[in-house]
Amino acid sequence: MKRLLPLLGLFALIRLGLIPLFELFPQEAYYFFYSQNPSLSYFDHPPMVALLIGLSTSLLGPSVWGIRLGALVYTFLTQILFYKTARLLLDERSSQRITLIMAATIMVSTLSLISTPDVALVLTWCGTLYALVQAIFKDRKVFWILAGICMGLAFDSKYTGAALQIGLLLFLVTSTTYWKLLLTPYPYLSLVLAQLVMAPVYIWNMQHEWASFAFQSTTHTKSALSFRPQYLLALLATQAALVGPPLLVLFFRWIGATTSQMVRSRRP
Repeated sequence: MKRLLPLLGLFALIRLGLIPLFELFPQEAYYFFYSQNPSLSYFDHPPMVALLIGLSTSLLGPSVWGIRLGALVYTFLTQILFYKTARLLLDERSSQRITLIMAATIMVSTLSLISTPDVALVLTWCGTLYALVQAIFKDRKVFWILAGICMGLAFDSKYTGAALQIGLLLFLVTSTTYWKLLLTPYPYLSLVLAQLVMAPVYIWNMQHEWASFAFQSTTHTKSALSFRPQYLLALLATQAALVGPPLLVLFFRWIGATTSQMVRSRRP
């Protein structure tokens, strides 16, 4: 960790110098408007981005620095959480290497420079993974509470954060080792806590005829029904640019190997 922090700090300093070099994107101005009009949620996004921008602008004022510096700080914390999670599963050298690779991707650089809902989503996503590794693999039951809070905050950041709760259940159901946790109250306590943290979004939607849920579900359904091969190619190209082709290849290889191993383990 002592060797890693200076390098992550160097990345942060370089990005810090880039903050004032380009104007705010329309989305950032839009989310800043969120923060100036506090609400339990908003039409096209949950409230977390408004809270984070509101916190940084309350300290630094309504400026480019105020809107963007928070994203840099939150992304730095994401990298620390990523390393902490990796360290629970890997040795020190591998953990540092994978963290530096992650920190050097275009995706993380973009997150650290532009304030969007994804900044909070990735931070709370890493927080969820760290807590679940502690709770499931290290049998530290208190971390089920932190996992529930982080899963709820991930949903409050962006609706795709709901995938964490679905993924937790799928992992436990398909695991040959950890399925027994379903016989304990801890996963359910974590999920109930997540739902409580998500309550502001539910309340806002109830008060507005479920407008946000309807908008998001209709948009995504139309996108799925209008699938075109070129869209898939564009998606792969975009992801390759954001995370880097080597990481993308390794990711798909890992998915293939993990799926094959699960299928073999289920055979009689």
